[in-house]
Amino acid sequence: MKLLSIIANKIATLDPQGIGIEMEADKPGWCDAINGLPGLLGSSLCETIELERHCLFLRENLDKLNLKGSASVILYEELYEFMRGLIRAMKRKLNSKKGERALLYWEESNRLKERYRERTKMGVSGRERKMTVAEVKRFLDACLRILDEVFKPENKNKIFHKNGVCYTYFVNEVKEYEPIWKDRKKKIPALSHSGYPLVRAKKFCQRPVSLFLERP
Repeated sequence: MKLLSIIANKIATLDPQGIGIEMEADKPGWCDAINGLPGLLGSSLCETIELERHCLFLRENLDKLNLKGSASVILYEELYEFMRGLIRAMKRKLNSKKGERALLYWEESNRLKERYRERTKMGVSGRERKMTVAEVKRFLDACLRILDEVFKPENKNKIFHKNGVCYTYFVNEVKEYEPIWKDRKKKIPALSHSGYPLVRAKKFCQRPVSLFLERP
């Protein structure tokens, strides 16, 4: 259950390009050199690769256990519903041919994640649900297909330096946005808890951070 919780939260935190895992707080990885990246909507390819390793580990070991597909795993209700929602979101992305499919998945997965966090911020309900092993495998397979897309040929120039080394960190700059209105007719914007106007990002420009200690 613990690994599934980590995987679900991470796969719902891919950046708008579907390449790196977003940094949501200060001191990512306890690396002082990148403390400012969360404030620049930074994301990390290192985390993506680690997430793929987790998915492969769990998927391969489920096969080794030789469990029947009808066998079940007990999950707390909030995680169960979060994973079911992510399965649908990932399926839509994988079946879509739209150019903005990564951005659409980013929006949908973040809605699911924020709902999950809202429900669990004071703890879980205590209610449990059963998810079959077959469903868990489908979830992990969908995660792996999403992560496999990172290294597709069309992303080569985005994630590899000309010397062949992977970039590790990215800045995701908002290029287009629209206001979120409290009252559209009166042009009254919705405000955050800090009093700032809320906006909805419509387009991002991703740029890699210069190489530092990376090597093949």
